[in-house]
Amino acid sequence: MRGSLSIICAIVALAITACQTDKGFDSVLGSNSNTITVSLEQTRTSLGSKNDNGIYPVYWSEGDRLAVNGVLSEEAQIDESNSSIANFKVESSLTYPISVVYPYSTSTTADKAIVEFPAEQIYTENSFADGYAPMCGYATTPSGRLTLSHLATTLRFPVKSTLEGVVLEKVVITSNSDTKLSGEFAVDCTNAKLTATQSAHNSVTYLLPANYTLSTS
Repeated sequence: MRGSLSIICAIVALAITACQTDKGFDSVLGSNSNTITVSLEQTRTSLGSKNDNGIYPVYWSEGDRLAVNGVLSEEAQIDESNSSIANFKVESSLTYPISVVYPYSTSTTADKAIVEFPAEQIYTENSFADGYAPMCGYATTPSGRLTLSHLATTLRFPVKSTLEGVVLEKVVITSNSDTKLSGEFAVDCTNAKLTATQSAHNSVTYLLPANYTLSTS
């Protein structure tokens, strides 16, 4: 696990969504009126490895599921030629307007959208794990533009040691105020606004692999 730098990528709730630029995708109904097609642009559900041009690919991940008006979709059917595009089917016909949240939470209902930010997060090299970065969307008509908004921010920072052989087990990030960083949040999908529930916390614990040895570089 030794390297030139240890990179931590923790995900926390975005306190001020006005500072976050929304990213868009198109909503297209399938022939059975129960399929939503989602195309990612600058947003992502997970982060791939940097390519030779220094660019991180953006894509949907196997097993990704949305909640559409509180209903759990089937797993993403990812376009084989372009993994930034995926189809999500729901059991019943879509009734507009629709509110969409990612990832699905068992606390979500038709009347109340809920997303969860993991209070414990597991190290993923130069990235973050699938499902760690909640997003939401809202559309009034099938032909309209559906805007997918980030509800999370990524804290990415290097960690090094002043001594050789130091093993790091975990990193705990704690808010100095009453701001909540993890747990369950209610989502206003029309405005991409979060409201902390009683299950929200003001800290995130980032767990590293066994014998994760820091570098002095």
